[in-house]
Amino acid sequence: IQGLRYERSKFDGSRRNLDDVSTVKRDMNNWAGTLAVNHLYSDTGNVYLKYERAFTSPSPSQLSDKVRTRSGAFDYVTNNLKSEKTNQFEVGWNDYLLGSLLSADIYYSETKDEIATIFDVGGHGFGFRNTNIGKTKRYGFDLSAEQKFEKFTFKESYSFIETKILKDNSNSFEGKHIADVPKHKLVFSVDYDITSKFTVGADYEYRAAAFIDNANKYGKDKAKSVFNLRANYKITNSLNVYAGINNIFGAKYYNSVRANG
Repeated sequence: IQGLRYERSKFDGSRRNLDDVSTVKRDMNNWAGTLAVNHLYSDTGNVYLKYERAFTSPSPSQLSDKVRTRSGAFDYVTNNLKSEKTNQFEVGWNDYLLGSLLSADIYYSETKDEIATIFDVGGHGFGFRNTNIGKTKRYGFDLSAEQKFEKFTFKESYSFIETKILKDNSNSFEGKHIADVPKHKLVFSVDYDITSKFTVGADYEYRAAAFIDNANKYGKDKAKSVFNLRANYKITNSLNVYAGINNIFGAKYYNSVRANG
């Protein structure tokens, strides 16, 4: 399996804060690629080895920072943010055993110029700065299973990920864990086919605590556990109507946490 993608991004615009204007006019060129080999060792099982080169371009809003001036106010300024570039290696396996569809993979990736946002709160407003972390790495594994019993479908998955900041202009980041990345994630779900077109389901999701800053100075946000309900009606082969209620037990958690000091 081979794949190649090229992208040219053109940014042209401005951002205003009262009388202050920040103008952005930049071009970016990026490419991504995939190289993989897959072996079907039986009618139901396969193993694969894959290399991916990926990128993430900055969004237009990330090309400006809102920084504190000498007067204590915050003004927009244009930055020199670069695109993220990631190289990932992965080994995976899939098979149908003992009534379950099973999947597993192990991966290792390194990212150059990972995009991070640093917040600054105080004075006369709220500021932020978008920056590139020199080099980061992630490695871990994913396990998943699926079983179907008449009208019921059960799914289970577990993910483990370890992170580290390898290089950065700020020595306080090097050797630390990447912010907002939980080490463990666990999901259980069940769906029931009331009819051939109408299905209801529920799932439980657990995310472990994660560091709230790249310096790992301010500790971790607490773990999150939520239960969700959903329903899906298949009108035609190409049109579905979906409804759901997330966090039905009202668990309190933060979508994001930042600390400044």
